[in-house]
Formats: sequence, structure tokens, C-alpha cells
Amino acid sequence: MRRLPALGLLALASTTPSCGPERDLSGVWQQICAEEDAACLAAPYRYELHLGRYGDDLSGLMIRYVNLGVGGDSFQKPLECGCFFLQGGRADGDALYFSLFQPDAPGAPEHPSEDCPRVPGEGCAGFALRGEGDLLVGERRCEQGQSQAITFEPGRGSPRTRCGQQ
Repeated sequence: MRRLPALGLLALASTTPSCGPERDLSGVWQQICAEEDAACLAAPYRYELHLGRYGDDLSGLMIRYVNLGVGGDSFQKPLECGCFFLQGGRADGDALYFSLFQPDAPGAPEHPSEDCPRVPGEGCAGFALRGEGDLLVGERRCEQGQSQAITFEPGRGSPRTRCGQQ
């Protein structure tokens, strides 16, 4: 068996793209609300982003949970109210852009219940986020050119790769 010189292995290891911005932005991210953001605190849902970044490509899921408000842990499986695949995901440095595939289709309840109400105008399917320290900060782009501020902090666990799995 032929051995590579130690310098050859070091050069090979240093060209492997595993420790760039992909590592910093991939993972689970959970929406947070500032105390003064009444609209966020009163919203019916909170969002959890399961993100995989591969160079300039972005893939993953957005999970929607019932918002329990201040002091509540919304990110529990029984409170899940929709799972949406990311589409058109791209990254540019620490900026991320994506939309949700059929934002009212996968995981949306057939018959809205008190636990998972349908929200009129929930068509905010485009996202533009950027890494700021330990946060992802940006906006949800909605119908008719409107947008809503949104902020995520690192979450717990491993990213999900499909809807219905935890």
C-alpha cells in the first residue's frame, strides 16, 4: 500500500469545504420575539427552521407550531401545525433566501381546529435572512409586497429531513 506524504494529507484536509459558513448556518433555528414586538407575541404561530446549507445551495424544512406566547415552549410535537419544504434556497455569504413550497399544502389541517387555526392572509412564503452574531434576522415577504420582521435563534436537536419525523 502506498502512503501519501504527511504534507499531502494536510493539503487535502485543508481543501475540504466542511468548516465554512455552511457549518455556522446549518442546523435548527427557532423563532423568537422581542418583548416589545406585540405582533410577534400575538401571532397564532411560531416557526422552526431545519436548515442545510451546501455552498450556495440551501435546503430544509419550516415547521409551524402553535404560539404559546411569553414563557411557553411552543416547539413541541403536539403543537405542530404544518410542515413546509424550502424551495429555491440560496445563500450569499451570511445571507439566506428561500420560499416555502406550497405554503398551505403539506401538513396544513384539512379542517382547522382550535389548536391549528387557518390564518387569513398566511401567504408569507418568502424569506430573506442574514446571520447576525448568534441569530438569523430578516423578514418574511408576504403577498402584496408586505413584509414582517422575523428573528431566529439556534434551536435544539438535529435537523429534520422530512415532514412527520421528529
